[in-house]
Amino acid sequence: MPKKGRGQGGVLDPLSLPPQLQSALEALYGHYKMTFELWQSQIHVPPCFIVVCNNTSASKLVYDFVSGFSERMRTGRRHWRTAG
Repeated sequence: MPKKGRGQGGVLDPLSLPPQLQSALEALYGHYKMTFELWQSQIHVPPCFIVVCNNTSASKLVYDFVSGFSERMRTGRRHWRTAG
């Protein structure tokens, strides 16, 4: 995990998150997605999904991992990845 904020770090790769954190984020997002689907029929305001990080670099990595990001494949093509 990056120790410095975004202004001081280099290139950030969401796949560099520790596997335990990736699994936790996937589980949290899965629960959010299930709750969102249940709420749609009864509550017209989506549930909130909040993750707190220790610095802006970590926050950006988590944001990209959950919301989705583009990665370059070995062939040079781009592939869109998301947590859910």
